[in-house]
Amino acid sequence: MLDNEDITTEESTSIANKRKWYIIVSIGVALLITILIGENYNNNKQFNTHVALAEQYFNEDEPSKAIENYEIALGLKFDSTVQDKLDLSRKVEVSSSKYSQAIVFFNAKDYLSAYNNFKEVIPEDGERYSLAQTKIIESRRLCADNQLAEARQSFIDKDYLGALSCISVILLVDGQNPEAVALKPIYTEAWKQQRDAQYAPTSTVTPTPPLNTDELIISQLNWNNGPRSITRNGITYEITRKSLPIDMRAGTGVSYEEEISKINYDLPLKKRVRTVISSKVIY
Repeated sequence: MLDNEDITTEESTSIANKRKWYIIVSIGVALLITILIGENYNNNKQFNTHVALAEQYFNEDEPSKAIENYEIALGLKFDSTVQDKLDLSRKVEVSSSKYSQAIVFFNAKDYLSAYNNFKEVIPEDGERYSLAQTKIIESRRLCADNQLAEARQSFIDKDYLGALSCISVILLVDGQNPEAVALKPIYTEAWKQQRDAQYAPTSTVTPTPPLNTDELIISQLNWNNGPRSITRNGITYEITRKSLPIDMRAGTGVSYEEEISKINYDLPLKKRVRTVISSKVIY
């Protein structure tokens, strides 16, 4: 009887202990669920707060602040709609930057760069997009006018490649510009002719310059006493009877040797030449 009572008491104690653990575990799970629910509630609350702020900043044309809050919201939980709004905010931020750069270029009269940046402004950028469309037309016209004036001056200066470059810029912003379309073939042909002339092979044959009278007389002085030739600028020319002036070929009966003996070799060369010319040395 006592043993049965002892067993019954032990079983009762074990059952009671198990119940305590069940209760503790249940309370713990309930607390955990409560915490998770509360945390999720707080996350949702913060999520909604940041989304609302982001939309407010976007509407106030502050895309960078909108991007910051959309990113915080998506860090709390993912939402495809919010992701799309974040992507749009990033595009508008880039578009806004392009518009600002375009205005700087336009004011600096760099109309080509202004034109290219105005074209980067997207329709979702609201008022800036409308302003950019007007500025695109104005930038294109001013760019064409400036490049056309520069092209004409380059052509006058015979810088035909530079003139063609200006025409190419005009056609880049306005492919149907009538003046650029008309001038392109003219400038192209001028550039081709200049290029061909520049790279044409040059002749290696040096033309023979005519000998002047002094050189002919000096050559004749050496006719019987040295080579019958003359060297000028490193080129040697042979002297023949036909190279001499007519009056030096006319016969007077005076021999070359007799006349050459009359020359005073103590005189400078030019005086010797004059002496020979005045006495009409003949061959």
